[in-house]
Amino acid sequence: MIWVDLRQRAAKLARLSVPALTTLILLLVTILPWWQLPWPIGGLFTLASIYYWGLHRPIAMPHWLAGAIGLIGDLLGVAPLGVGTLSALIMRGLAGWQQRELARASMLAIWGAFSATMLFIGVLAWFFAGVANAGWYDFRSALMQPVIAILVYPLLSYVLAKANRLAFKS
Repeated sequence: MIWVDLRQRAAKLARLSVPALTTLILLLVTILPWWQLPWPIGGLFTLASIYYWGLHRPIAMPHWLAGAIGLIGDLLGVAPLGVGTLSALIMRGLAGWQQRELARASMLAIWGAFSATMLFIGVLAWFFAGVANAGWYDFRSALMQPVIAILVYPLLSYVLAKANRLAFKS
């Protein structure tokens, strides 16, 4: 009887770790140097993943976890210390705020909401990075980062939905 209970708890823990693991994998994939783009893409897919899981599995992507993943990104050099953490926390907060309205919405509506949220966070991150470094980055490249994330979101959402269905059988 105890082994069955332990197995059930382990299975539940494994399911709940899927959002964190997929988000961390996306963070590592985007910071590896194999990308040959003129703009850095370092935490963009991470923010998209935080948004996805914040909408579809908010219990499995709590605010503290989003902040911890943002901090890991900051420590890995994605953004000045604190900027990625704050961006991840704001993204998770906005996803949670939009969750009730977008729970049963179409992919197009979710993509539109993500686009507006990502552009907002991109401008905010540009501002915070400028304050943290006491100098402003090129605004065009700062805007290209959210645009890349917006363009990739449907594909990323599809992959994360597959992981969601596999892990949570819904």
